[in-house]
Amino acid sequence: MDDNRTAESFGYKQELKRVLSFKDLIFYGLVFMAPISCMIFFGLLSTVSSGHAVLAYVIAFVAVAFTAVGYGEMAQAFPLAGSTYSYTQRSVDPHAGFVAGWLVLLDYFALPMIVNLTSASYMNAFFPQVPIWVWGVLFILICTFINYRGIEMTSKADNFMMFIMIALIVIFIVLAVRYVVVGGIAMTTTPIYNPATFAFPGLIAAAGIAIVNFLGFDGITTLSEEAKDGGKKIALAILVVCGIQAVVFIVVTYFAALVYPDYTAISDPATGFLPIATQIGGTFLRIFAPAVFIVSGIGTCLATQSAASRVFYGMGRDKVIWSKFAYIHPKYKSPVTGILIMAAAFIFGTIFLQYGFIADMISFGGLCGFICVNLSVFTFYFLKRRAGSYNVVKHVIFPILGIAVSAYLIYGLGDIAHIVGFIWMAIAIIYVVIRSKTSPEFNEHLENVRYSERKEEEA
Repeated sequence: MDDNRTAESFGYKQELKRVLSFKDLIFYGLVFMAPISCMIFFGLLSTVSSGHAVLAYVIAFVAVAFTAVGYGEMAQAFPLAGSTYSYTQRSVDPHAGFVAGWLVLLDYFALPMIVNLTSASYMNAFFPQVPIWVWGVLFILICTFINYRGIEMTSKADNFMMFIMIALIVIFIVLAVRYVVVGGIAMTTTPIYNPATFAFPGLIAAAGIAIVNFLGFDGITTLSEEAKDGGKKIALAILVVCGIQAVVFIVVTYFAALVYPDYTAISDPATGFLPIATQIGGTFLRIFAPAVFIVSGIGTCLATQSAASRVFYGMGRDKVIWSKFAYIHPKYKSPVTGILIMAAAFIFGTIFLQYGFIADMISFGGLCGFICVNLSVFTFYFLKRRAGSYNVVKHVIFPILGIAVSAYLIYGLGDIAHIVGFIWMAIAIIYVVIRSKTSPEFNEHLENVRYSERKEEEA
């Protein structure tokens, strides 16, 4: 398999600007995943897991690790902007590819909504006279403007936001360590495992939510056509970002649980970190932390909107959805139709949907995307032997484990997540069936994909 394949290798025109360095990819992934998201989600995870947020992150990381390797492998095989959609389409089946892309869009639709609601809630705490939805809409408009102006402006914004988040993490850890030492608090394993409150169903439900905090790594693959060094750098960036996130999540959550061990005292899960910030850092941290949360929310919304618009771009380019999604702005080289559609969806969700419902949507869509990518790795490298040779660990064991863990976490989600998620999946399946029977253009694309893949296999 050629390691230097580009979009042109698959019959596409290179329209997006190939300007992103390895550092840009790292910062994009981190901003998307938001290292401080463990602070934002601390209240929710602590209450759902009965005080086992640290352990929930450990389980989530294990689930992500298998799949992260798979995303890296597929990014090298298919360095295309469509990410999960493209991988499944070209490895498993073109029909399945559409369903995979549709499922992962559920995650991309919902993630900015939840971070917008969180950021807007903190702004509302500062300025209660301004409704939460007004702040949410304002943040979305800011993100839309930046993404509309192209990937270079998006990358610069990512770098700025990353430095602010790093500052908060460092300040929190220093103040938390000082608080623990001065207060004579023992650094025990209770924040990791407390037999008095442990409940396995709650832990699994929390792990399914914790997956949300890791989902940004797959967004890196949507930038495959804009990365200077192609698939190999994408693969390495995924592993680096996941490793950094896991360490930050576990360390920060552990110290937060040491400082504030009584999860039953958390009155509002959305702002559950504020009492901890006040306890260890007084007024300064109580103001600085929410300010950074707000910046982080804008950053995640920015990155998610960018990633989703690239998935739309890939699907529109293939004409499996409205071809206008493939329109590239002549000056800014951004897929503006997808950017604007996502902005409208974000605004709707921010105004009308509720926090817990959105979190379940994110988990269902992200975990289904994980299953599709792991299935793609197993099929492409092992079943079809399209790369010539295969690695039994990376191409057989890891994908099977990734599918199993992701499926189990989906099973552990609530009833609402199952109902909404499977309805969303059914819509995609019905759409594919109808288009296959009524659209010659749709079928022509599917046959072109099959033909190009057969020719590659023969070569």
